[in-house]
Amino acid sequence: LNLTTKDVTIEDIAHALSNQCRFSGHTSTFYSVGQHSLMVSCLVPEEFALWGLLHDANEFALVDLPTPLKYDPYFGQPFRGAQKRVLKVIAEKFNLEWPEPLEVKVADRIALATEVRDLMSKRKWESIKGIMPRSTPIIPLTPSTVERLFLEKYRELYDSSKSTKRSSRS
Repeated sequence: LNLTTKDVTIEDIAHALSNQCRFSGHTSTFYSVGQHSLMVSCLVPEEFALWGLLHDANEFALVDLPTPLKYDPYFGQPFRGAQKRVLKVIAEKFNLEWPEPLEVKVADRIALATEVRDLMSKRKWESIKGIMPRSTPIIPLTPSTVERLFLEKYRELYDSSKSTKRSSRS
């Protein structure tokens, strides 16, 4: 809980998130937090894509907690505080403006609606009020594939942000 920017690497984030199952494993098949993050990154405008990729990066240290636990009045508040502290360190490490942009939160909800529709056989996606899932169905990927794609996406976004900064200085 005393995480610093020196403690955070993109490789650790990619590895942990690609091996953690969304919804505490209550999906019809394995589907990782890392793959969810890749989807969110693709659903936002390009200037927020890195935030989309890293919006759940705090889970590399704190894991994905089921929503009922996360919002429990006794347990949830301290946990959400810890999540926020870790995410602030990650934002600092990767030069992301704080707080997380609204566009990322909206894309996260679209991803959630899509996941409920495609991966939660006992629930109906219509239960996500006012949010339509994306039209493309989810095809769950293996952890090793997600880890590779996560790192590729990060490098693509990092290289893009470096070239944008260079051209704006010219």
